[in-house]
Amino acid sequence: MNNSRVLRINGRRYKLNLKRFLLTALIFFTILGTIAATLIQRINNYDPVTPINLSKETARQFIQLLDSTKQYYVSSNASDNTPPIYALGNNGIIKKILVNARKVSKTNQIYVFRTPYQNGRYSITLPPESLSNGPQVNDSALTMAYPFMFYVSSFSGQPQSINAYNLQNNKKNIFAFSNVVKNASILPVNKNQVKVRLVENAGKTANVFLTINKNTVSSSSPNDLQYIAPPSDNTSPFIRLVEGVKQIMGNSTVAFLENTWYQTKDNFTSLFYSVKNRKQQSNPTRAEGTAAAIPQKPALPISKTPPQTLPVPDNSPPLVKSIVYPDPSRSYIKASLVKINPKLVDFHLTAGTEDPVSVTGIHGTGMIPWSEQLQNNLIADFNAGFQARDGVYGFMVDNQLYQLPKIGLATFCIYKDGKIDIGSWGKEISSTTNMISLRQNLPMLIDNGKLNPLISDQAKWGATVNNAVRVWRSGIGIDGQGQIIYAAGNNLTAETLAHALLSAGSIRAMELDINSYWVTFNFLHHISGSSNGSLVGTKLDPSMTRSPYRYLSPDTRDFFYLTLKTPAHPS
Repeated sequence: MNNSRVLRINGRRYKLNLKRFLLTALIFFTILGTIAATLIQRINNYDPVTPINLSKETARQFIQLLDSTKQYYVSSNASDNTPPIYALGNNGIIKKILVNARKVSKTNQIYVFRTPYQNGRYSITLPPESLSNGPQVNDSALTMAYPFMFYVSSFSGQPQSINAYNLQNNKKNIFAFSNVVKNASILPVNKNQVKVRLVENAGKTANVFLTINKNTVSSSSPNDLQYIAPPSDNTSPFIRLVEGVKQIMGNSTVAFLENTWYQTKDNFTSLFYSVKNRKQQSNPTRAEGTAAAIPQKPALPISKTPPQTLPVPDNSPPLVKSIVYPDPSRSYIKASLVKINPKLVDFHLTAGTEDPVSVTGIHGTGMIPWSEQLQNNLIADFNAGFQARDGVYGFMVDNQLYQLPKIGLATFCIYKDGKIDIGSWGKEISSTTNMISLRQNLPMLIDNGKLNPLISDQAKWGATVNNAVRVWRSGIGIDGQGQIIYAAGNNLTAETLAHALLSAGSIRAMELDINSYWVTFNFLHHISGSSNGSLVGTKLDPSMTRSPYRYLSPDTRDFFYLTLKTPAHPS
């Protein structure tokens, strides 16, 4: 059957395929109908509401309704002893109530209950909508300055942020406390302003005003209460695509594809060096006419630096670089090492713009602060560990606890006095007392000078399918003198990474991030005589993928940076 027809328009002939035309028309009108239905639904659901003043009697009735559910209980945490409950509606009829309440055995959250009105009586619809970030967050001090709801978010007993929730567009503005806060309360000042009263752990108090200007909120004192800008992303489009595929298809599927790629690459690399070695053995003279040494399989490990530099005495330089060859089956594989003397160097941990994100919603700047970049004592930076979605790892930075540390996980700790430690949480390390920052990642690679018994189970050390995959890996250890060793290299397994760290004297060590896009170590120094304080970055290994200036601008991931101690502040 011929479905084609010939049309004549202005004397020209056009061939028309009816099946294709009808199919195209069907798709077009289906899409158009879907868009129209969505718009109609939004129009029908649009319910413009404004604040309605609640009388004490009406507020009491709503509280009784909530109590009668035996599920939700109003929290008595308002600073002026009034119930933390607000109403929205129109024409005098309440459509919603916003309540600071808790479920049985749960934390306080901000709930929105719909309140149908019939036959002169109100009821409440379950379940409510929660404006809070999750069950681990404790929210309090609910205050309205329409169209914003303000409340304090706390985690593990520590106030972390003020949330300004816009009821008109459902967007949340987060203001983080710059210092450790013991208590925070919110008091209305006028229809466009609230006052946040802060009490810090040291007993210092501060009053910060949050002012509404159209759809934005500003802080009167960013040094005490700083607006957290929406996360920025400097990740390449390809890596964002890979991360998106992981979320859709799951880590295991992407790990299979990555494993196939890395295994194929490793096979070709091994073949290349095998052929190269055979050629050198059959022709020991190079093209230039100079004798070439026949490569020997290295013992485990070999260092390119004199042995006396690893380990080093207490008066060692701040940083000492070396190279080892930790894989006896592949003589071409190297790991670059940096031994860091914490007697001369301060460690700093910084949260990324996207990872990790605190349970209360705060996140970091993802960059070395400008004030530090302008100083002459900035000397290096390097990557931290896995993303939170790969496992909820404990994280604390500058006394702000993002995620609780977990028993049995390797933990890197920075203390107030500059001391650094690495150990298993619950064993070598078990308290945050006098600690300012911590970062967890997987179990220990090395403990008490011995390899983890599961070191050969590659699936325990990254999203891989079998033990054959060799990728970029990084790790960090501590030796018997308390010096810190960073190690990184390509084509490493968890076992060869651990051997590299052992060779430098590590008695305890942990794996950090893996894969070429995430492993980074850069040396930093200022140009001599520079008038603008320009920094020069140099990669630890020239084959590292990312720019040596990666952490000088916002990055999505957390990282460490190093500064020289000043003589006035010895450890």
